[in-house]
Amino acid sequence: MFITRLPSPSWIDLHPGFLMRGMGYFPIAGSVLGGMIAIVLDSMDVSFGLPTVVASALAIGFGLYVTGCFHEDGLADSADGLGGGWSKTQVLKIMTDSRVGTFGCAALSLFLFVKLQLLGSLGRSHWELGGFQNERFSSGAGPAILVAQMLSRLSAPYLIRTRDYIAEVGPKSPFYAFMIEAKHLVSWSRVSFATAYCFIISSMLYGPVFTAFLIISVLALAH
Repeated sequence: MFITRLPSPSWIDLHPGFLMRGMGYFPIAGSVLGGMIAIVLDSMDVSFGLPTVVASALAIGFGLYVTGCFHEDGLADSADGLGGGWSKTQVLKIMTDSRVGTFGCAALSLFLFVKLQLLGSLGRSHWELGGFQNERFSSGAGPAILVAQMLSRLSAPYLIRTRDYIAEVGPKSPFYAFMIEAKHLVSWSRVSFATAYCFIISSMLYGPVFTAFLIISVLALAH
C-alpha cells in the first residue's frame, strides 16, 4: 500500500494516474495507520503496564517500520535542501540527493524527540466515540495519534490540487513527469471527500467544533 509497507494485491498497478486518483483516500490510509499505532501504544501501556513515554517510544518505532520511514525521509531531504541550499536550484538538487546531511539529521532528531515528549505528556488513552452527540470527548495519546496520522495526509491532495508540481530530475524523472501532466486528476471533489472523511472521523473523537479548527489549521499551514 502506497505510503506504507503494508502489502497490497499483486494485481494493483502503481501507475502515477492511479496514484493521483487515490490522493483522496490518503486520509483513510492515515486512519488505518494511526489506528494500528494507537493499538500498539495502548497495548504496551495498558496490557504490559509500561510508562506512557516508553509505550510512546515503542509505538513511534512501530510507526517508523510500518511506513518505511517514508515521511521522515522526506523531512530529512527537505531540511538538507532548505538548510544547505543558497538558491532554488541548489535546494532542489540537494533534495534529490539520497544521502542525509547534517541538517537532515538535526531535523529528524528534533522531530522524534518532540513527538515522543508530546505523546508522553498526553498520557493514557481515553476513547470516546460520541463527540457528535455529547460533550464527552477522547483524550490521551492514542486518539491523538489516529487523528494526527489522518489529518496530516489531508494536505497531500490539497497541495497537489492547488500547487504546481516541480519537475523532477534524476532516475525517478519518468515516473514523476506524468504527475505534472496528471495533476488535474486530483479534482476538488476528491479533496472534498478527503476533508469530509477527516471531519467525520475526528468529530467522533473530539467533537465538530475542535475538528473544524484542526482541519482549517492543517489546510492553512499547507497553503
